[in-house]
Amino acid sequence: MKEKQNRVIISSKNQAICRIEENCRNCGMCKLVCNSKMGIEGYYDLEKEDDNPICINCGQCVQSCSFNAIIPKSEIPIVEKNLLDREKIVVFSIAPAVRVALGELFGLQAGVNVEKKIVTALKLLGAKYVFDITFGADLTIMEEASEFVERLKENCKLPQFTSCCPSWVQYLETFMPELKNNLSTTKSPVEMQGAVIKTYFSNVKGIDKNKIFSVAIVPCTAKKVETKAGFINGENCFGVDAVLTTTELGQLFINRGIDLRKIKNSEFDKILGRGSGAGIIFGHSGGVMEATLRTVFYLLNKINPPKSFFNLKNVEKSGAIKEGKIDLIVKKIDVAVIYGTAKAREYIIANRDNLPQFIEVMACPCGCVGGGGQLKYVAGELENIINKRIKGLKGIDNSSIIRVSYKNPEIINIYNNFLGFPLSSIAKKILHKKD
Repeated sequence: MKEKQNRVIISSKNQAICRIEENCRNCGMCKLVCNSKMGIEGYYDLEKEDDNPICINCGQCVQSCSFNAIIPKSEIPIVEKNLLDREKIVVFSIAPAVRVALGELFGLQAGVNVEKKIVTALKLLGAKYVFDITFGADLTIMEEASEFVERLKENCKLPQFTSCCPSWVQYLETFMPELKNNLSTTKSPVEMQGAVIKTYFSNVKGIDKNKIFSVAIVPCTAKKVETKAGFINGENCFGVDAVLTTTELGQLFINRGIDLRKIKNSEFDKILGRGSGAGIIFGHSGGVMEATLRTVFYLLNKINPPKSFFNLKNVEKSGAIKEGKIDLIVKKIDVAVIYGTAKAREYIIANRDNLPQFIEVMACPCGCVGGGGQLKYVAGELENIINKRIKGLKGIDNSSIIRVSYKNPEIINIYNNFLGFPLSSIAKKILHKKD
């Protein structure tokens, strides 16, 4: 049918997004972004896929739709149900990019950090604990940096691709499976956070992990699928029970009559409550690379990196691809930072025989700040909004007392008291995917 040819096909089994048929105007914007920006629509044969449309769950079709015909699959009902269950201990964890975007829904400027307001609001909803996923990002940095140092010394599995963006991981595994072993084996910050909540945290607090209901608040629709992959034979192996996007969290607050502008500030809870400035910048393109290399520099030289050691240059006008040569003292390495999976594919094909040693890829525009679960804007406004969100994250990093993961006291504690050291057997068991 012609109407189906003019829009993306969404499977009824899709766990991230769904279509509201009566809202669809068949305008074609979803198909355009899926093809040109993400490199999916038009790059596979539906018949060869047994009529199962390929979807990397990035949610950029959600962002492109002016009629709200495509929306994230809401998990608000299951979260509300568990908040009302007195037997459940509900734990929330907040991703970096959420804190500089949620305030927009309540009339605040993009980029304003409302993390302490969010903590208060979640406690008002009935949350027992509220944590910061920048802790999980710091764990990812410690493990991924150690992994990269190993690969660099052994000159194997290079380039190393980042693995924190589930849409990128799915894209590479689908369209470039020959490079699968080049992905970092580290789980994403959300997955790591969930894993340590139901192991380390539950043990320290003496809480039955089966009573914990763990909710991740993220700017991303793909996390809804990533975390559900952790359910094996009915058991939640990744530790995340539900995912709410930035927009879903805002809707939950509005439903409960909570206005972020009118409530006091509260601090994150301890043990998993704080991350470094490095963990914060995971929320924008290039942040994962810079954060990880800060620790790589330390691991190789046992000194802190200079502030000016990380410099990238635009490869093209859009800013979607950046390259740099990083001086790690003992070695200089080439790196690349890319957003948009279509751009990533083009770059990898064009440079197949001379790829940098370390490559960061994010699916969404400028990274998580432009995620499919963020608040929507018309195209002309979005670039300015995203830039303000990035400025907000960078501002938090620059003002942080601790800007490197290896100096985070809570990270030091979890290694001393539970994990041992990066890439230890227990770290590989709960913080890494199978190599």
